[in-house]
Amino acid sequence: MIILFFLLSYMLYKLSKLSIFVRNIILFFFFIYIIILMIFQINIAKAGIKDGLYGSDAKLYYETAKNFIRGALSIEEIFKLNGPLYVFWNYLFIITSPFFSDFIIVLMIKISNIIFMFLFSIHIYTFALRNRFNEKKAIFLLILILISGGFIYTSIRNLKESLLLYLFSEALLLDKRKLSTGNIFSFLFLAYCMHYIKPLSFMPFVFSFFVSLEKPKKLVILVLSIFLIFTFGKFTKYWEYLGYQYFSEEFKSYSQTNIGIEIIRNERDFLQNMIRAIILGVPRMLLFPSPVRYMIEIIRIGDNEKNYYEGIETYILKLSQYILWWYIILPLFFLNLLKEMNIQDFSIKAIFLFFLLTYSIKLLGSTDIREKLFLYFTVYYLVIKNLKHKFTKSDFWGLIFIYFGMGLFDLIWTVINLC
Repeated sequence: MIILFFLLSYMLYKLSKLSIFVRNIILFFFFIYIIILMIFQINIAKAGIKDGLYGSDAKLYYETAKNFIRGALSIEEIFKLNGPLYVFWNYLFIITSPFFSDFIIVLMIKISNIIFMFLFSIHIYTFALRNRFNEKKAIFLLILILISGGFIYTSIRNLKESLLLYLFSEALLLDKRKLSTGNIFSFLFLAYCMHYIKPLSFMPFVFSFFVSLEKPKKLVILVLSIFLIFTFGKFTKYWEYLGYQYFSEEFKSYSQTNIGIEIIRNERDFLQNMIRAIILGVPRMLLFPSPVRYMIEIIRIGDNEKNYYEGIETYILKLSQYILWWYIILPLFFLNLLKEMNIQDFSIKAIFLFFLLTYSIKLLGSTDIREKLFLYFTVYYLVIKNLKHKFTKSDFWGLIFIYFGMGLFDLIWTVINLC
């Protein structure tokens, strides 16, 4: 309760610096998020889940924190797990709320995730204004993030992505043109936090610092990045893990596709495997699942085969996100990509490329909506910044061509998977 109070106070402090109009927009959406969370929690309770956790990773983080408190896990064992910092975030709520039930503690953790998502949105709005967005476009970007089903869906669950997005937004607001002691210290702190939520996720900011600084200072960032990589000590382990997973049964289940698995397994050369994974994974990461494929998946799989809770509210949130992404945002992004490619907004583009390639290599393109959030917000930013008031005839035919290509690709992939 104490942590939640301070976090909420920090959000209100950030809101006080914004205009009344923007502040009212954010507060309106904040209450909407809370209402959706309450509906989600009520439905979970009706499903007989007493601790309020939907299952999957959400339960893992919370139960790991409880095991640490009981002494069943050491701190060294926790740091070997995926996302140890988020485990400690759960831990802080448990130890500061000794008289509350698991259901209430989990509810507070989820509210904290909503606050992190709103802090992220406020920072992205601020970052946009600093980078030649006019007020209308910045507000449009803010609203687009807040109405997106994927962001709502992730924030109402006990998952680490909300915290990671917040840390990313803090890093984006650092002045990368100055190499002051304060900036270096802030960057190191944020890099350590990011890494212990998702390994090596600080790398896009190393690249953006390197590009932004003058030549004499680039060496400092190069040395700093080498220091970070070897300090964490997981760089070589990460590549060993990738080399192993291409030939494991686990890889097939996580990648959620039969296409390309045997092609990759038949070639024992790791580099060639990685190239094949990128070729197969990039389109899956960007395009999948389409709204049609998602509806087919709901009908085919059903709730009984899942190890976590899914209700009508989560289906609606996911489907709305896929519709927005597939039929509006992604075609506009492809259209913009066909017209111009440059290194402006490098921080945003570095985040986009890092997660696009990471998940393409790691899982042949993730279909998990929470892992796509890093693509969603970066593409939202780039699309809105380049949005024009009028579309030319060539823009219209370009969009027709893009829709046709996306639809054809989705149809071919669906048919192959069903055969």
